[in-house]
Amino acid sequence: MNGENAAAPPGETPDPARIVVRASLVRCLITAALGLPVAAVLVLHDPPSAAVDGLLRLGGILIGMGALGRIALVVRRWYFTFDTRRRTVTASGRWRHKGTYPARGYERIEYSVYDSRVYEVSADGRRRRLPIRRRVADRRDWARFVDLLMRDLPAPTTERRVETVEVRLRRVRLLVTGTVMFAAYVAASYLLPQANSRLEDLLRGFVCGFLIGISVVLVRFALSKRYLSFDLRTGRLHGPGAKHWWQSWPHGRFARIEYSVYDARLYEVRTGKRHRLPLYRWAANPADWKALVDALLTSSPDSEDAAEDRTDHR
Repeated sequence: MNGENAAAPPGETPDPARIVVRASLVRCLITAALGLPVAAVLVLHDPPSAAVDGLLRLGGILIGMGALGRIALVVRRWYFTFDTRRRTVTASGRWRHKGTYPARGYERIEYSVYDSRVYEVSADGRRRRLPIRRRVADRRDWARFVDLLMRDLPAPTTERRVETVEVRLRRVRLLVTGTVMFAAYVAASYLLPQANSRLEDLLRGFVCGFLIGISVVLVRFALSKRYLSFDLRTGRLHGPGAKHWWQSWPHGRFARIEYSVYDARLYEVRTGKRHRLPLYRWAANPADWKALVDALLTSSPDSEDAAEDRTDHR
C-alpha cells in the first residue's frame, strides 16, 4: 500500500504510512452539473404564493450548497486520509466534518461490512458514524481503504447451522416513509398554484404523481409477508414475490449470489460478469440482514470470489 498514494493535500509530501482517498470525479461533477441549474431555477423562480416562494428558495440554497461542496472536493483533490500506523482518519469537507477521528472519547476506527460505513468506537462499545460517505469516495481508493480496515475484523461465524435465512421487512420505516410521502403529496397539491402554462402544469403533475406513486408502492410493499429468503442448500435467493421467476436469483447463466463488503450490495455472479440485484438494505430488518450477510460470507468461496469483488471495485 505504500506506493498507492494518489494525491496528497496541498503543501504536504506523500507519506508511505498514509493513504489518500480522493473524491469520485465523475459523481461529483455530475452532482454539480445537475445541482447548480436546479438551484438557480428554484431560487430565481417567482411563484405567486409567498409560502411556496420561500420553500423553493430554501430548497435552491441547500441544493446549491451541496453542489458547490462537491466542486470543492474535486478542486481539493482529496476527500480524507487514513494513517495506517495510528489508524486515524483525517476528513476534509465542510467545517462540521473536518477533523481527525477517532475523536476524544473514542479509541478506534471500525468498518462495518453490513452497511459499508465507518464508525469510531469507544471503550464501552458506543459507536458513532464518521462523516465520510462511500458514494462520494473514489471506488479504487475506497476499496484499498476498506481492505486495510478489514484486516482487524474477525471472520463471520454461524454458530447455528440453518438451511434457510429469512429476512423480514422493516415495516415501520416503510410505513412512516410512505405516510410522509403522502403528506408531501397533499401539501404539494394544496400549495402549488394552478398552472398558467403547459410546462408548469406538466411539472405540477409530475411532482404530485411521483409523491403519491411512491407512497402507494411503499405502503403496499410494507404489507408483504416477507422481504427475502436465502436457501443455503441451493444457493438461491427469493424476493418478495418469489412465486414469479424474475424475483428469484441467480437468473439464467449466473452461477451464484455474492455479497460485496465494499458497497453492502447483493450481486448475481458468473465468470467475468456481475449484476446488481434490486434489493436494498434499508428495507430489511437489521438483525435479519446481518444474518443474511454472515450466511453469504461463510457459504461462498473465499479467495477467488474476493479477488473478483476487489477487482470489480477497482
